Amino acid sequence: MSTAALSQESRLRSTVDFYLTVFRVQVQTQLQYRAATYMYTLGMVAEPTIYLVVWSTIARSHGGSVNGLTPHAFAAYYIVWTLVRTMNIVAGAGSDRTPTVGLSLRVDHRPAWPTRPGRNRTSTAVP
Repeated sequence: MSTAALSQESRLRSTVDFYLTVFRVQVQTQLQYRAATYMYTLGMVAEPTIYLVVWSTIARSHGGSVNGLTPHAFAAYYIVWTLVRTMNIVAGAGSDRTPTVGLSLRVDHRPAWPTRPGRNRTSTAVP
């Protein structure tokens, strides 16, 4: 076998190995992403479901209502609460999909020039 043919075969084998490795890594990444999404969804649904079951049980055990709230009112409340909570979370805002509430509080919106004499932008006091 000539060195040119060996080199060509080696290049082909390296290319195939490269693409197989990339394929394996992408499959693993997608599986991890799906698992994280399923866990996140489970967490978003489990909390209001537990609250709903607990408060509905308490309402039924106290004659059908707690301070005028029936199990149907609790169900409506927790459904709306879940929808509002889900709509207020921006996907991709953080690496762990954290809610973005308060993000604007951490961003410095002050102008780049001093707002009062003797104060500079690096001052720790809030104007």
